[in-house]
Amino acid sequence: MGKTNELKSPSSIARSWQGGGKYPGVDDYEDIVLKVGDVIYRGEPNGSEYFTTKEVIENADISATKIFEGLQVEKHPIYGYRKSMTGYKVNSEVDAASGFTKANPQFGEGGALQVFVPNVNELIEKGILIPIDEIKLID
Repeated sequence: MGKTNELKSPSSIARSWQGGGKYPGVDDYEDIVLKVGDVIYRGEPNGSEYFTTKEVIENADISATKIFEGLQVEKHPIYGYRKSMTGYKVNSEVDAASGFTKANPQFGEGGALQVFVPNVNELIEKGILIPIDEIKLID
């Protein structure tokens, strides 16, 4: 089993981050285990616990608008959407949650696969997730 908060499942943590404030809808998630060698991507700078796949990025034609509306992410009022996606390689099994976005259509059509990784900064600091790729986004 991977590394995560032993008290709560990744899917329950992910759901707890929604359901209030600007994100009143709660997406459906399932617990998964990221395997050694998997690569997941998150928006940068100032990335969060939410990731997606390279396939989602490529299917959106590397368009920031298409990606983040597909992921139902609020556009920053000053800076807009994040300008790049950084790929992180998994070096040890990691417990995570995944699901398709649909519950917060105020931020876009949704339908994209999201992967929630609890305690991600700790995993990066420990070298369990290592940045290996950067995709610059258009628009």
